[in-house]
Amino acid sequence: MMFEPMELKALTDEDLVALLAALRELATTRNRPALDMYCIVETELLLRHEPIEISDYSDDELNKATACLACAVDASRTAGIQDDYPAMKFLMLNITALVDELERRGMVHEVQ
Repeated sequence: MMFEPMELKALTDEDLVALLAALRELATTRNRPALDMYCIVETELLLRHEPIEISDYSDDELNKATACLACAVDASRTAGIQDDYPAMKFLMLNITALVDELERRGMVHEVQ
């Protein structure tokens, strides 16, 4: 018998994100039931999410996202992950897109 997804539609996006965060930690320990539940919750969140164009983000959102991704890259490099690793490529590609948008807006932003 597989897990039956509860009525996740009753949860807010914020509730789903919090639930994902709780399950993610356990799922990364190779706990298969937690991974299954994580995927069920993530699927619901993905079904209702509609991404917006990068130009529609606020300056603050762009700055915070850029800083967050830069920290993730720094931490990954400290952990010995190489820049050609697919997850690193994903992070760096998206940092570039964010910085390009900040530059297009004429904002001074330095990523260290």
